[in-house]
Amino acid sequence: MKSRRPKTQAQLFDPGPAMPRRTCRRPGWEKLADGVASVHRLVGTAYLVRRCGHPTAIWPYHGERPDGSMIISPNGRAFQTLDDAMLATEIVASGRRVVIREDAKNGVHYSAEEA
Repeated sequence: MKSRRPKTQAQLFDPGPAMPRRTCRRPGWEKLADGVASVHRLVGTAYLVRRCGHPTAIWPYHGERPDGSMIISPNGRAFQTLDDAMLATEIVASGRRVVIREDAKNGVHYSAEEA
């Protein structure tokens, strides 16, 4: 059997290459803060999307109106993805209301209805 060389301290604790960061590519938004408590603003408005700050949150993103009230999904929870929260906030900012349709085959879909 071939003997293995013991790993050095640096090799034991080397995390390896950094994982690629998922960036927001949705047009019309600017990032105001980064990290687990990130904040994005819909350009030209006071509408925001915030992340709750909890590193393992399942529903971490919510929108925020200019008056400070929260925009959450019609099921009473926040949103699982930044893109979903941004879409819902855009819909509310345009004066429409968010509609969720779920099905087992295609997942969750957000759309708008006139308020």
